[in-house]
Amino acid sequence: MENKESKIESDVKSSLPKVKQEENKETSLPIKKEEKSKSTLDNNVDFSSIFSVESEENKEKAPSPTNDMPKVENAQAKEENKEIASLPKEPSTPKKTPNPNSFNGQERLLYEIKPEKEGNPIVVVFFFLFLFITIVILPFISKKLDLSIFRSSSPTQTTEEKEDEYYYFNKSSVRASLGQLEFTNFVKYKEKDEYFIRFNVTNTDEKPYQFDKKYYIVLYEDETMVYRALIHSYDAIGSLGVSEVKATISEKGYNDADCFKIEEINESQYPTVKLTEEDGDYQVLTCHYNNDEIKYYFLDGKLASLKETFTEERDNTTSYNADLINYRNLSLDYKKIENFQSTFIEDSTSFTMINTINHKDIPDATLYNLKTYKFFKYNESKEVVSFELEAQGYTCS
Repeated sequence: MENKESKIESDVKSSLPKVKQEENKETSLPIKKEEKSKSTLDNNVDFSSIFSVESEENKEKAPSPTNDMPKVENAQAKEENKEIASLPKEPSTPKKTPNPNSFNGQERLLYEIKPEKEGNPIVVVFFFLFLFITIVILPFISKKLDLSIFRSSSPTQTTEEKEDEYYYFNKSSVRASLGQLEFTNFVKYKEKDEYFIRFNVTNTDEKPYQFDKKYYIVLYEDETMVYRALIHSYDAIGSLGVSEVKATISEKGYNDADCFKIEEINESQYPTVKLTEEDGDYQVLTCHYNNDEIKYYFLDGKLASLKETFTEERDNTTSYNADLINYRNLSLDYKKIENFQSTFIEDSTSFTMINTINHKDIPDATLYNLKTYKFFKYNESKEVVSFELEAQGYTCS
């Protein structure tokens, strides 16, 4: 009988830790402190006073430990369980299964999938704003200002001249650009008592250039303007073609100018002209250049008619005789034009050619075909006549 009691007691002891482990698992106590408490409880509990002897038949009918486990308690166990229950609860840690990717008991990170970051809406807005400015705004500004990434409204310089915006006559390989034109080979020269500058003009466009824009070559002495010459020709330049053009300049421009610019000056930028001379209902603008005098008559600031008087004194030179023949023939050609009055007078000391044009009686196309810029078109403004004629060597007042 004693042996049976001892056997039953040992069986109960061996099953007691499982019971306590199940209780601790339900209370979700901290692992380390819970293990320490169980160890102390297992060593100090006296099992002999709490178990009774059961018969062999009751042992066989005893419920399995997993279903109907008998509750074993004593005063000391209750007290220790209260102490354990009073401890702060920590979240239970799920039991980890062995990681097949661990090495020597340490886990290794093979691949980490990071959560996708949400796009910043401000960055997206700035990105599309940048695209809009680049694609839409810049080309529009470039077109309005005649600018682009590759071309500037100021003349482009060769490599050695990009330090400023002026072109210097004493430097080789000067190449200027404006619009669809390139300008090269600038040379100042003198013929008789007249001064000129000639240069090559290349049309880089696929369409012919008709000299319909008001381009000027502006001469400077130490960056002080001394003369402004109109760049014009009645002969168009074909696509990718090259033409030599000459422009009249002043004596000071010929002698003193050391640099120049190529500029486009629109008629709206021309200075206002106030006329003081009058002839009946007309306001008169008088312009002189060497042997030539032209009087322009305006009604309400619009060109109505002109009178040109060209006189050359005899000097017994071959140039005088050549001019005499040329102007006599020119006067004969003018007489052939309807409503164009031309008179040629010759004496022993000089010759004179007088031309009178009433603009409303002569079509503009007829005057244009004469290829004489100083005649202008009907109803041209006094500002255009004064500014552009002065850009051809005349002095107007």
